[in-house]
Amino acid sequence: MERMQFGGRHVVGFGVGGWLFPDHDAKDVAALIKVFDARMKQLADSFKTYGPKWVVADPVAYNNFVLDYGLLLARYTAARASALILGLADPDKAFLLVSQAVRQNYPPDGAKEMKGDWVDLYRRLGDAQRSTNDPVYVDQAPTDLADSESNDLLMKFYKATAPYDVLARLTGEEKPFDTLEWIGEHKTAIAIGVTIVGGVVVYALIKR
Repeated sequence: MERMQFGGRHVVGFGVGGWLFPDHDAKDVAALIKVFDARMKQLADSFKTYGPKWVVADPVAYNNFVLDYGLLLARYTAARASALILGLADPDKAFLLVSQAVRQNYPPDGAKEMKGDWVDLYRRLGDAQRSTNDPVYVDQAPTDLADSESNDLLMKFYKATAPYDVLARLTGEEKPFDTLEWIGEHKTAIAIGVTIVGGVVVYALIKR
């Protein structure tokens, strides 16, 4: 189906899609792969530098990261290989394979993150580096200086899949308000408020 961008994220639209009317083409697939090739390399390089310190500071978190990174790398490597074969014949399928490898609940791009997604590992590594006052891994966009059209595509998919802190740095956009997330973060206060209100109502009924 057609995909429209909203708040730095693509949402499902009302296009036809499918094999005869694909939403993506081979160039889109190549751009998405190039974006995540760069991200996977940056993640691996940053982890290799910080890993020896991390394993001493927090071996449990380190081992958990290694396990999830291995699974992510296996998913991405397999999806990338299949996408390169499918790129011309079925670019939508190829795009979907790569997207789901790095974000397991995709589509849409804004779907709830899962443990082991690329963005999850990006955040976990950054949090660990901050906790020991080490240089923090910052997601960087790949560029194609020789081809402006290719570079525009890279930036399009880079921004569409960027973590919110990176998106804010690039565009000034802030994370959109998420009602369910807000409820989750404030569930204790809400429960207390409901309890108090309920108690007042019950007290009022008893006094009648």
